[in-house]
Amino acid sequence: MNKQPTEVKCPNCSTAINVEDIISNQVAERMRAELKTKEEQLRKQYDGRESELLERESELKKEKLGLDIAVKERLEDEREG
Repeated sequence: MNKQPTEVKCPNCSTAINVEDIISNQVAERMRAELKTKEEQLRKQYDGRESELLERESELKKEKLGLDIAVKERLEDEREG
């Protein structure tokens, strides 16, 4: 199988242009852009989920504190009476 030449000459200045390199660079740039967009989407999802978890953790700590106080009061009531 013969490999086709990947260079073309500019009709104006006769500069050799490697078409394979140009196409490779375009594909690479497109892939970088797509990966960057995907990374940003995943980061936003992660940040949102992290915020939800931190908020839930805070709520649970408040609930635990309330339960601890209720248990302590109940134990004191039982000891007194």
